[in-house]
Amino acid sequence: MNRPLVSVITNCYNSEKYIRASVESVLRQDYVDWEHIVIDCGSSDGSLNILSQIAHDRLRVLQVPFCGVAEARNIGISHAKGKIIAVLDSDDYALPQRLTKQVNALISMPDVVGVGSGFVRFSEATQRRKNFVYPFDHEQLAILLQAGFSPIPHSTLAFRVSSYDAVGGYSNTIEKAEDFDFLVRLANTGPLHSLPEALVLCTQRDDSHTKRHKPGGRDITFYAALALIMNSVERGAARPSQEAVERWLESIGPHGIRAILGRWSLRTIRQKIGRLDAGVFVYLTRIFLANAPSMLRCRRQKWWVGSETPRDIASQLHGD
Repeated sequence: MNRPLVSVITNCYNSEKYIRASVESVLRQDYVDWEHIVIDCGSSDGSLNILSQIAHDRLRVLQVPFCGVAEARNIGISHAKGKIIAVLDSDDYALPQRLTKQVNALISMPDVVGVGSGFVRFSEATQRRKNFVYPFDHEQLAILLQAGFSPIPHSTLAFRVSSYDAVGGYSNTIEKAEDFDFLVRLANTGPLHSLPEALVLCTQRDDSHTKRHKPGGRDITFYAALALIMNSVERGAARPSQEAVERWLESIGPHGIRAILGRWSLRTIRQKIGRLDAGVFVYLTRIFLANAPSMLRCRRQKWWVGSETPRDIASQLHGD
């Protein structure tokens, strides 16, 4: 086949229940200039057998030993022929116009480094569907990111390979928040944009890897805070080691992490109240209220004084 413009990247590990429908959703795109790279990370179920049954010259399956999500995505992108990458997890499904609309957006907005969209959340437990649409403006998207909330679900993200190269790809050390970390770093290089409509159906699973896998007991809030602190320092400036930030987060514990996320949300509300999109205000308020008990519990701790912003913490830990 000729060199495609778009490479769809899908990680697969024991996804036999979902992978056929996920791949077929790409086959049904009304955009035609694409390839689909599926990285199978040592599946022991029927995933590979299912993939072998889908005969299509645009589908490429890479078999690699079991590895992390970030490493698998980096491997897949290293084999990509397209100049644009579209991420799609193996249990999610692209709606037919997804690629057309995101490619058009990237072409018409050459300064934009990443384009997301709304999504339909499908709950396996209740069989219910709910639509989510986020702000399209970069400033509002960046505000949510700085509060530890991702307004661009990763299965809705498309970006240029040049932007991926500029941020150095996915980090193998931000385990549960590698997607969030990548988005934060991407936003630091240029504007993000989100299309105000659902273009992907995302499966909400009780047995998801994110819910089950807690390395060292750390949940996603630990790694979201880690990503925000590590990426708060301007490019080229001295930054703390990741080990120093992890030690500090371990020292303040889960309540401390929730407290600083709530504190950062409240600070944003106070500073930008007149400029916040109504939806962004609601999200920030929810984050603050959810973490308010931890804030009350931790506000008299010694570390509280130096944690008003992620950059304050980074400056405090530099040299440790």
